[in-house]
Amino acid sequence: MLLCLLALNLPFAASAGRSCEEWHAELVSVEGRVEIRTSGGWAPLSSGDRVCTGDSIRVKSYGRAALRLPDKTVLRLDQDTSVTFAEPEDETGSWLDLLKGVIHVISRDPRALRFNTPYANAGLEGTEFVIAVADGETDVTVLEGEVRLSNEAGSVGVPSGQRGSARLATAPETEPIPDPIQVIAWTPYYVPVLDGELPSADQEPASAEVGDPGFYAGRGARRLSVGRVDEARADLRHALTLDTGHGPALALLALASLTEKDLDDARMRAEAAVASPDPGAAAWLALSYVREAESALAAALDAAATAAAVAPGHAFAFARLAELELAAGHHSAATETAQRAVRLQPDLSHAHTVLGFAQLSGRSSAEAAETFRKAIRLEPAAPLPRLGLGLALARQGELTAAREQVEIAVVLDPTNALSRSYMAKVYDTERREALSASQLQLAKALGARDPTAWLYDALRKQAENRPVEALHDLQKAIS
Repeated sequence: MLLCLLALNLPFAASAGRSCEEWHAELVSVEGRVEIRTSGGWAPLSSGDRVCTGDSIRVKSYGRAALRLPDKTVLRLDQDTSVTFAEPEDETGSWLDLLKGVIHVISRDPRALRFNTPYANAGLEGTEFVIAVADGETDVTVLEGEVRLSNEAGSVGVPSGQRGSARLATAPETEPIPDPIQVIAWTPYYVPVLDGELPSADQEPASAEVGDPGFYAGRGARRLSVGRVDEARADLRHALTLDTGHGPALALLALASLTEKDLDDARMRAEAAVASPDPGAAAWLALSYVREAESALAAALDAAATAAAVAPGHAFAFARLAELELAAGHHSAATETAQRAVRLQPDLSHAHTVLGFAQLSGRSSAEAAETFRKAIRLEPAAPLPRLGLGLALARQGELTAAREQVEIAVVLDPTNALSRSYMAKVYDTERREALSASQLQLAKALGARDPTAWLYDALRKQAENRPVEALHDLQKAIS
């Protein structure tokens, strides 16, 4: 019999046998193959679809899905995850039966939410955590907040930075984790630096492609795009065994290392990519991201300009160039370059996203909001247009809607320090000081070279009449 795993125990309106109009979750994004089982059997899901009480979802290999519950809790489901949205036994809230797989949860409002798994019970209140069921065990890793994990053999509290584990008829145990963010290594978003059609993530090479490094680089890019970093690295390394100077493979390995905060390896790979016999736009784009991570904005801008010059039809190269022009304060040039990217590829989400930020910096928040919404429609799994829409809505005074979009941006790319800094700023505006402080701590740990979290923490501490600590954080931001 399934036992209740996770519960937020404040009341939330619900009723037995509730209809889909009374309760439904919304698919925020679908990547790869995601299916729903209703009374009519299994069928594919798309972004924007509803999930109702009694429905089951399964995420297939090389897939991911993000959902938003009625209480605005956001969930990210990893590949090979199966979950059922059950009728609550006590007529409150949202109940999910997690049979296998991994779910990343951000739940901020104290509403009723319960996960059922075969091995343990747990109670929580407004938190961020990862729950995994595999190999006869339930694991809960807490990034923020606290969870009480219990079963018939005992119970234990799981605070931030620790993992609780439970097996059937065995008392739960906890252990500290040096880097809790590693449990969401499958979640990051990777920018599409390769142009053109790519193989599917599970595609096998045809006989003519077995010795083609381009096939393995393309499949590696596709696997990166759905968070399968180990499989992607294997493909990219195989591409390099076929061609030791393959620029796209080196560029993608640089981006993978950059996401994993290994700046030295990323730099080595990107520099090797641009030094290869045929570097192409991808190599220069990867170098632009490395230089940006090094806080060398002028060098990043030069690299992006080179990418656009060597591939004048590469829309993403121009979108990246516009992004860096905007960061350098060249607003007019950034707007023109972003518009060029949109003309080159009207269905490229990132082009519209950068154009939206250019509009936002020009104080056109309503126009920017519509541009960000278009970017989201084109690529629902992209986190940056969600962040942009949140900032545009905040500027218009729609703080609740802004927070919802920023939280979605974070669940779509939870290792991004900048998104967490902005989420902390929204929480601070809502006077949710504890949440703001914890998010800024996470952002500082994630973005060693990003000044945003230190600046926002300085402003927060100054408002709390902590001038010495505020000055320290401000000096760190400047450095």
